[in-house]
Amino acid sequence: MNRHDVADYLASLDEASFVDIIDALEQSDVEIAYFSPSSGLVCRHLSGLWYVADTGLSDEILSHLPLSGLASVHGERSKEYMTERLGYESDEATYLYHYRGGMFECYGNIVKLGQEYLDTVVSNYHVSSAEDVRGAMLSGHLFGMLSQSGDLMAFAGFHAEGSMGMLTVFPQYRREGLGMMMEKKLINTALEEHRRAYCNVFLSNQPSIRLQEKLGLVRGRIRSWWIWK
Repeated sequence: MNRHDVADYLASLDEASFVDIIDALEQSDVEIAYFSPSSGLVCRHLSGLWYVADTGLSDEILSHLPLSGLASVHGERSKEYMTERLGYESDEATYLYHYRGGMFECYGNIVKLGQEYLDTVVSNYHVSSAEDVRGAMLSGHLFGMLSQSGDLMAFAGFHAEGSMGMLTVFPQYRREGLGMMMEKKLINTALEEHRRAYCNVFLSNQPSIRLQEKLGLVRGRIRSWWIWK
């Protein structure tokens, strides 16, 4: 099966649960290392990230899992095997959220952030490395909302593999709807670039879950994990 056939297969199972892999397949941003409808998919993104979609009843996928690196694993069987047998570390489980609607109307002075904001972003967002943040800036995929006086009030961008994230609103500007406006900007950008608009949300992140629901994103049924070795 070619990439688009595999993407269609994953979408037939649960589009939202595999939207990150589907988008990467559609954009030709991954190389498929293993695929079987009875077991699942292992592929590697151009950024170096491994994707694992554990979709079937067969255990055959377990012998094709990567032995090291950073991976996004969809399905508890492969996650447990990689952490218990292969020595990976894992974070809290996440759900994928997928936006299927049209463009939003955005307000506010939202601009692309350049290198002059690198230290500010890195010191206020600790999930991604400085290299990842710099990459988002260089690709034009990190945005900020500025006040009338030019102060940075909020920022958000895309991770290297294409998911929406980095959403941060500075404390003095919270509860003003800036987070929603920043995510609307990311959604519009993804749609303009003919990509899927999606994000990973940790199960404990209730504010982000509420935001996704307000914006109408669809939650996948299958949990996924970020794991690394």
